[in-house]
Amino acid sequence: MKKRFALISFVFIFVLIGCNIKQSGAINIKQTREFQHKEILLEKVNQSDDECYTIYTSKLMDTYLIACALYFDFDTPNMIEDNNTLYQQVKEHFSLYKNHLFVKSLENYVDTEYRDSNPWVISSIIMYMCSTELENKEVNQLQNPVFHNYEAFKEFLNDLTQFYKDTNAEKFFDTNKKYELKMYKEIEEKIKSIPVAALIQTMESYVGNKERYYENQNVKYISLITLYRPSGASFYPIRLKDSTYFVSYQSIFQEPSNIESFDIDRCVETAIHEYLHMYINPPVEEQKQLIDRLATGKDKIIYGGKMYQHMDWHRITDENIVRAVEARIYGEVYNNTNRAYEEVLKKEVEWGGFTKVRNIYEILDEYEDNRKQYLSINAYIPKLIEELFK
Repeated sequence: MKKRFALISFVFIFVLIGCNIKQSGAINIKQTREFQHKEILLEKVNQSDDECYTIYTSKLMDTYLIACALYFDFDTPNMIEDNNTLYQQVKEHFSLYKNHLFVKSLENYVDTEYRDSNPWVISSIIMYMCSTELENKEVNQLQNPVFHNYEAFKEFLNDLTQFYKDTNAEKFFDTNKKYELKMYKEIEEKIKSIPVAALIQTMESYVGNKERYYENQNVKYISLITLYRPSGASFYPIRLKDSTYFVSYQSIFQEPSNIESFDIDRCVETAIHEYLHMYINPPVEEQKQLIDRLATGKDKIIYGGKMYQHMDWHRITDENIVRAVEARIYGEVYNNTNRAYEEVLKKEVEWGGFTKVRNIYEILDEYEDNRKQYLSINAYIPKLIEELFK
C-alpha cells in the first residue's frame, strides 16, 4: 500500500485570472522578489512529447517543507527522516537557521496536530505554480482558511523566497544535485515503458463523469514530486479559468532510508490513484446520508486500517472505491486482471487494512457489463456503498 501524507486533502481552488505577468509595468523591488521565486518555482522532469502527463519538481516547495521540519526541530515523522543521507545533509545545513524570522513565524502555516506542512499552504503554492508558470497568468484572487486574500499569500511567498536566499538554499540544492539528477535519469529511462496515456484515457472512460464535473475544462495531469518526504501522496485539483490541473503531490522513494531507491512505476500508480479521487470523491460525497446510515456502529479500522480511522466515513468510503477502480483500470490496460489485483490491490487488503475492498472490486463486473445502464460511476456508487457496508 502507498503510505499517504498524514492529512490528505481534497481542495478545490476556484481562481479568477488576472493580467499576463509579462505585461506588468514598472519594475520595482516587489516584482524583483517575485521574479526570483518564479526562478525556483517549477522544473520539468520528463521531457517527452506526451502532453497528457508531466512530472515536475519545485525547489520552492521543497524549501517550504524544510522550513516546516526546521520549525518542529526535525521531529517530523512525515518529513526529513534521520536514516537518510540527504536528510542528514538537510539538518547539517539548515539547523543554523532555526531562529530565522520566517521559521519563527510559521505557526499559522504548519499543521501542528500532525507536526507537518499545512495542506492549504501547499495547495496555494501549487495554485500559484499552475497559474504563473504553466498558464503564464497571475491569479488575482485567493481565499482559504490560511490566506484570507491573495495579498496575504504573496507576502508569505516573498518571505519564503527570502528564507531561501538567507539560508543559501541554492548552494544546498546544488551540493546535493546528484540525487536529483539520478532521479531525473531514472524517470526519463523508465517512464517510456509505462503506458501513462492509456491509463489516463482508460480512467476517464471508466468513471465517465469528466464532463459532469469539469465541463469545458482542459484537464491536465501533473505529478509534483519531492525528495523531502519519505513517503506519501496527496491530491489537489486546481481550477483556473479554462484549465483544471490534477496535481498529485508525492514522494518518489521506494525505500525512504535509501536515497537512491526510486520507484517510477509506483510513482505513476500513485498518480493514477490520486487523480481518481478527483472523479470518485464528488459522487461519494453526494451519498453521505446513505454512508452515515450504513456505517452506524461499524469499526473504521476494519474499513481502512489505523491510518484512516480518524477520517469521516465518506472519505474512508472513497478510499475503498478508488482502490477497487484503480485495480480495474490496471487490469484493463495491462490485459491482466490477476496481475492488477496482485500488484495494486492485494497489498491494500493484506497490509493496508482495507479488508472490505475486494467485495466492491468484484462487483464492478456488473458495472463494466452494463455501461448502457450505468453511464458513469455516479450511477453505480450507491451499489458500491451498499456492498462495502454489507
